[in-house]
Amino acid sequence: MRYTVRHVTRFTYESSITESMMEARMQPRTDNLQRCLHFALLTSPSARVMTYQDHDNNTVHHFNIPGRHSRLTLTAEALVECVPARPLPHRLGPAAWPRVDAMAASGQWWEYLSSSVFVRQPASLATLRQEIGLDRGNDPLVTL
Repeated sequence: MRYTVRHVTRFTYESSITESMMEARMQPRTDNLQRCLHFALLTSPSARVMTYQDHDNNTVHHFNIPGRHSRLTLTAEALVECVPARPLPHRLGPAAWPRVDAMAASGQWWEYLSSSVFVRQPASLATLRQEIGLDRGNDPLVTL
């Protein structure tokens, strides 16, 4: 299935500004479930838009608009082809735990696995885990 996506962002300043420097991460990714067939980012006032890949493999569009302006409009347009996701299995089997541990140890997912001042584990969560007997069990997916 194909989707056309159009996203418009408008900035209006109380008084004219002398320059705009921006980065935009608006281009849909190409991965196992979707392909970005076309993407364009237009600016008004117009600018030369350049790109690079960030550390998460996102395409970053960046530009500079020197000169006075009181409005800035970004228009992102994309054509995306999506494929249905494969259904999840009911189980992964006990052999999956070492793979889960290896993924956690790889550092690739550290942002999601590290403690944060914004997300804390309350004592009630540990109590619930104990009450329902949640442990590794035989299968990571069943445990989840």
